[in-house]
Amino acid sequence: MKRVWTILAALLLGAVTIEAGNPLKVSKPVFDTYVIETGDLPYEKGISYTFKFPYRNQGEGELLITAIVPGCYCVVPEHSDQPLKMGQTDTVTVTFNPYKSGKFRHRLAICTNGEPELLYVTFRGNLTE
Repeated sequence: MKRVWTILAALLLGAVTIEAGNPLKVSKPVFDTYVIETGDLPYEKGISYTFKFPYRNQGEGELLITAIVPGCYCVVPEHSDQPLKMGQTDTVTVTFNPYKSGKFRHRLAICTNGEPELLYVTFRGNLTE
């Protein structure tokens, strides 16, 4: 009887060890493009431009964008607050409200719960009058 309890305890301990050894499911954000080159765009006071950065979750865990930090007040990012399951896609939409003509380059920091936790996307071009 003692031997049965020993074997049962060993099996139970082994099952717990195997379960504890499994890595957590990690999400992995991947953007279709990290840089958008706009080329020349016409500049008019009050006009705005919208750019889209499609992305997908290539990891096994649920992907959540926790924050997007633009480098300028003239850039307004929008994203879903719903998590993405493995293989699902979504889009970060950026509205650019220029205040002067000339060359521009704006980078956004995208914080996620995945690996990597921090990504950067950029859009750049030239506003002509």
